[in-house]
Amino acid sequence: MEETVLKTGCLLRNAIVHIVTRKAVQRASRDHLIVEKFLHSQLSAEMTKEDADIQMLLDHAKDLYF
Repeated sequence: MEETVLKTGCLLRNAIVHIVTRKAVQRASRDHLIVEKFLHSQLSAEMTKEDADIQMLLDHAKDLYF
């Protein structure tokens, strides 16, 4: 009986560690995508200040891919 309780406790602890680790990975991935999107928008804004034709190209690409 004790052996079963110990095994169950060990399995639960491993499951909790796995869940917490998975959530941490999901958060890190989400944060990475948010930062990448921000940097891309900043770069696009900076580029369009220098050359108006770039905005036209970005709009065309947006229409094609989104």
